[in-house]
Amino acid sequence: MVDNAKAISNAISPLYGQRAAEQLLSLLSDHANGVRDYAVAVYTKNEAGKQSAITKLRQNADQIASFLNRANPANWPLATLQAVLTGHIGAHMGQVDAIAAGDWSKEADVWKSMVENVTTIADALADGIVKQFPDRFLLVCVCCCHLH
Repeated sequence: MVDNAKAISNAISPLYGQRAAEQLLSLLSDHANGVRDYAVAVYTKNEAGKQSAITKLRQNADQIASFLNRANPANWPLATLQAVLTGHIGAHMGQVDAIAAGDWSKEADVWKSMVENVTTIADALADGIVKQFPDRFLLVCVCCCHLH
């Protein structure tokens, strides 16, 4: 997950600057660490650790949503970001729970849902970037092959 965090952060650097990329990397690293902490707590049957990880994951989702909203408020509404990121951490927790229970069918369903969730997030973020910086992107209409 850290490699993904680095790739996402590096992708925003040309548009939002190196400082923003570093801030996002920190937030995404905290996300990865929160998922790890949740998994450790589930596997060690540490209920207090599990609740602590859930709290941290939710706070981190709000921090990521606020960060992204500040960068592009017109195209990334805070409430929408909070909802999709909360859903994302819920999927992580569902996946860990399913694996810990040995419920591979449920894990497969959660994984499919997680991939759809991440793709939706990525599409929304990319769309927002293109709308915020239209002069930086060459758009090709695939229906008629004209440049826009």
